[in-house]
Amino acid sequence: MRPENDTCSTCGNPVDVSAAICPYCGAIGRSEMAQMGISMVDVGHAGMTTREAIHVLHAGLDAAQAQGARALVIVHGYGSTGFGGGIRKAVHATCRNWQSVGRIRYWLPGERLRPGEELAAVLRRDVPELVKGPHWNAGNPGITVVVTA
Repeated sequence: MRPENDTCSTCGNPVDVSAAICPYCGAIGRSEMAQMGISMVDVGHAGMTTREAIHVLHAGLDAAQAQGARALVIVHGYGSTGFGGGIRKAVHATCRNWQSVGRIRYWLPGERLRPGEELAAVLRRDVPELVKGPHWNAGNPGITVVVTA
């Protein structure tokens, strides 16, 4: 039996699994994102340790690439310290490593997903569907976008 509700990966509120858009924050649903070639993985809101989160992150990239996704949105949160949490820092370090070994093309922290950022302009060209989502121009340091290789 399929569950009737899922959790919005953007705001965390319950949403009907068949809903295309979250009624609370307007985020595009996961199935709609998948149809646009965008995968999502949330490593920051399940009480994981940093090590567990990075393990899930690797699995998320593997799945995204296997599905032919052009981009992976990583929801890692900002951290409770107010200075950027350990998971966020580990996600960014992992992205730097992936880029250096050619596993991904490039990555961009959520706070740089806005007009005027040079790499954001490249991202907008490569994955224009991201501009339609709730993360574009939101200044959200709790997410990172990866463009797959």
